[in-house]
Amino acid sequence: MINNEDIWHELHIDVSEDLVDAVSNFFHENGASGVVENNVGVNVRLTAYIPDDPLRNGANGLEELASALRDLFPASYIGVPESSLLKNENWAVMWKDNFTTIELGANLIITPPWLPVNPKDTIVIIIEPAEAFGTGTHETTQGCLILLENAINLLIPEPVSMLDLGCGSGILAIAAKKLGAVSVDAVDNDPAAVQATQRNVLLNDLTGLIDVRLNGPDQLSGRRSIVAANLDFKTITGHWTYISPLVENYLVVSGILKDQWQPIERMCLDDGLQVVRLVFKNEWVSGLLEKKLF
Repeated sequence: MINNEDIWHELHIDVSEDLVDAVSNFFHENGASGVVENNVGVNVRLTAYIPDDPLRNGANGLEELASALRDLFPASYIGVPESSLLKNENWAVMWKDNFTTIELGANLIITPPWLPVNPKDTIVIIIEPAEAFGTGTHETTQGCLILLENAINLLIPEPVSMLDLGCGSGILAIAAKKLGAVSVDAVDNDPAAVQATQRNVLLNDLTGLIDVRLNGPDQLSGRRSIVAANLDFKTITGHWTYISPLVENYLVVSGILKDQWQPIERMCLDDGLQVVRLVFKNEWVSGLLEKKLF
């Protein structure tokens, strides 16, 4: 006899970047041990394994969520959900097989906590991918990490302060601290992201060394040597009057498609921010900009 706890739903759905958090939250709320993100063109394929529990929504709930999202976000992409039943208790952890270590920049390594790495001559950043708020697999996160390393190298040996605005998993804040930033703040207006960041700070033995807070950009003041804003076009442009005054030396910005970059660059130039380097990965642009005095 097979118990409900031995049966799992394998669920897939392709969505645009702006809906990743909403669908990932659904998966987590319904018992997923983790959510795997894979890029499919400009969209993201989300895969999760959910126990076939009568109290959980499973495949039917995902179909209802997709329908509701289409009504709420007609301009966004929501694919057709796919599901299958898996009668194997090992599927509870099968999602882990999709993760590997990622090498970026000069000497950064991103890894989940269960994979061993050799830390010699490298900076290891441990990220628990059970919360899908930025695990290092997406092009925008990778671009930001490369440019963040550039910015810190340009400033050191001077003391570096860094703000991770919209911190998600905290990956950029953790990288900044391990790269040598003296002061690091990680803020997000999503309580789940703040909790995920706090867990990852603990995994990296940085408790007390990164200030993690629940804040929006309109609640912040003071300048930082580096501000990292891996957000999206609408959020960046809508909150620009709050973001720009926070930048002392460098802005690392992403979450922007190639055809959205020119208005972002014009907006930056108007505030004295000039392009130092751009990183293009598939359809995404990440930019490093330097604040110039008028």
